[in-house]
Amino acid sequence: MYTPGSFSCEGFEYIIPPSDLNNIMSYNLPQCSNVFSPGQVVRMFETLTDSDREGLIDVETTFAELYLPYKGTYYFAGPLLPASENPLFQPGFDYWFIECDGPYPQPADYNESFYYNPQNKISHYTKDEQNYGAITHPNHTAIKIKQVETSLGYTNIQKWYDNYNRISIGGYVTKFHDNVLNTNVRVTPKDSLQINNDLMINNLPQGLYKIEKVYDNGDMEQTIIMKDNN
Repeated sequence: MYTPGSFSCEGFEYIIPPSDLNNIMSYNLPQCSNVFSPGQVVRMFETLTDSDREGLIDVETTFAELYLPYKGTYYFAGPLLPASENPLFQPGFDYWFIECDGPYPQPADYNESFYYNPQNKISHYTKDEQNYGAITHPNHTAIKIKQVETSLGYTNIQKWYDNYNRISIGGYVTKFHDNVLNTNVRVTPKDSLQINNDLMINNLPQGLYKIEKVYDNGDMEQTIIMKDNN
């Protein structure tokens, strides 16, 4: 290890520039070594592109792969998964999760067409995010990766995930007395058994209703129905 002020066996003082001290391949302290020299970078690229070098294989991926979690599982149906099973995404990119609404209880295929407003951002993580357990794909959102969009030159929002298979914890039934959407209403709270009862809508008198289901993570599903008993 280099010590300032030391000498060679021939009596010459060692004078080492900072670029050598900071070089990852030097014998300096690990916390001081954080760069490769330009020549070392060139040599590494030459090695990676040398098709005749034994033991090297080409590793390629697609943009679609960047929209897949490196860990975790998407909820589909049944009991809720623990938070430790949430789908997590690789740090190092700028992620936006954009609000969406549609029939995708599992994420849509890459390049699946759907409507979205790119300004309806639910959550956002930068490429410098240090909490590796934070970058998860929220329900009712699609994924935007800034670096991919910059590379492609156009908006590229993917993997629409909109799952309502969970059992709601309660909700509300709103009756519009004038059969139009106004403030002349009666709101009736419902517990979990009532709001999830398959016969609840069948048993309502005719008229205009708003059915709201509330979930344990704060999500709310709203449905407007016109009940006609004839």
